[in-house]
Amino acid sequence: MPEPGLLNNLLLLLLVLAAGVVAARKLSPLIRQHMKGEGGWGRLAERFTTVSRAKDSVRRRQTVQVGRVVYRNCVGVGIGDAGLYLEMGSTLPLLGKPPLLIPWSQVGGVEEVRLHWRKAVMLSIGKPVLATVTIDADLAQSLRPWLPASGARGMA
Repeated sequence: MPEPGLLNNLLLLLLVLAAGVVAARKLSPLIRQHMKGEGGWGRLAERFTTVSRAKDSVRRRQTVQVGRVVYRNCVGVGIGDAGLYLEMGSTLPLLGKPPLLIPWSQVGGVEEVRLHWRKAVMLSIGKPVLATVTIDADLAQSLRPWLPASGARGMA
């Protein structure tokens, strides 16, 4: 008869393995979606990749949605004369997302939306539209001076 400690360890191991399988099944669609570029960061990178860091202050650990993919607490956002600067946080270099500098002339429609139950603003990027970028409404207030008059009026 096996020892009780051994049985407990085997049961614990099976429980951990089962939890891992469940987590992998839940996360795999999200990982596949991200790797296929369904969010739109890749399309934006084809036109707006930058090698220089933002000269203006960058607000770190922001939650940003690009298309359908939400990057939670891992994006740096800079707002200045040159445009909207987005960079993936240094903790996620394996995601391979280059920093972006989107000129204000490429920001089209502005729409109020919700992101994780908070007020947010969705920006249409590119002409024609390549992707959308959604940021928190409080952060979006900093965009007002650079948005077209019609877009700035759409923000409460």
